[in-house]
Amino acid sequence: MIDIEISAETISRTILILFATAVFTGIFTHIFLRPESQIKIGRDKSARRRLGLIEGNVLLGSVDVLFLSFIMIQIPYLFGGKRNIGVEGVTYAEYARSGFFQLLAVAIISFLLVWLTEKFIFREDSGHALSFKILGSVLILEVIVIMASAFKRLMLYESAFGFTVLRFYSHAFTVWLAVIFVLLLIKVLSNIRENRLALSAFISMLLFLGVFNVMNPEAFIARQNIERFNRTGKLDVIYLSELSDDAGGELVEVLNLNTKKSLFNKGAFAARLYKRRQRLLKNERKGHWQSFNLARADTLKTLNERASYLKRYKDHATF
Repeated sequence: MIDIEISAETISRTILILFATAVFTGIFTHIFLRPESQIKIGRDKSARRRLGLIEGNVLLGSVDVLFLSFIMIQIPYLFGGKRNIGVEGVTYAEYARSGFFQLLAVAIISFLLVWLTEKFIFREDSGHALSFKILGSVLILEVIVIMASAFKRLMLYESAFGFTVLRFYSHAFTVWLAVIFVLLLIKVLSNIRENRLALSAFISMLLFLGVFNVMNPEAFIARQNIERFNRTGKLDVIYLSELSDDAGGELVEVLNLNTKKSLFNKGAFAARLYKRRQRLLKNERKGHWQSFNLARADTLKTLNERASYLKRYKDHATF
């Protein structure tokens, strides 16, 4: 049972949380919702430091040509997929990792370049200069192409070795980064305020975090690996058994798999689940209401439904 006890520590933590909420609300309001008058003053102060339009065009145009040359020369490598594996000793991990870090480098350089040129290059009275809109948009679209390459490499890696938490979040980060660059593209074309861009990026991050909480990443990872086992007969049961209780309900499904044609040791996996159930039962008996977790509760409920089966393997050797 859940033990609800309101102590002095509970009250002090509540006050601290409310105070931190008020402070950060004020900070975010100042950053994201500043009056236009304050932003205009900041722009007027920086007007003396603006670069000329020609210099900005040369800078952006040079980077556009550089990235375009990189993409054209590297198309077979960027999108070659399995054909690149094994060439000059390249492995799946190296192929995916190089693509992801190339993406990070290109994204950081491009974002800073577009942001700085937009901030300091001369603007026309109606907004951004047409040349800046064209060159900035081309640069952003080139970055999105490189993102597509990194995303494909990660998919290839996962098809070969299955999903992990790190691979999942690398995929998710790539998608979120694409959203940020779409927002940057909108800013370049429509000249929205910087704090509106920051607010949109912050909201997109909150939405992504909300989606993660709803979809339950570790349960998703377990499902994907189980589906991969049904297709290929390959399953990293050691990694699956180390997933958190968020994946508990999906892990029980492993016990229903047909393992006759694989080296999968179902008894060892059941023994790990038995120990997980014992740990959850122990924590439930001595846990306070503040430590209640819905995922753990659902996992324990699912494991309890298979309690008699798991008990048979309590003394079985584990991984």
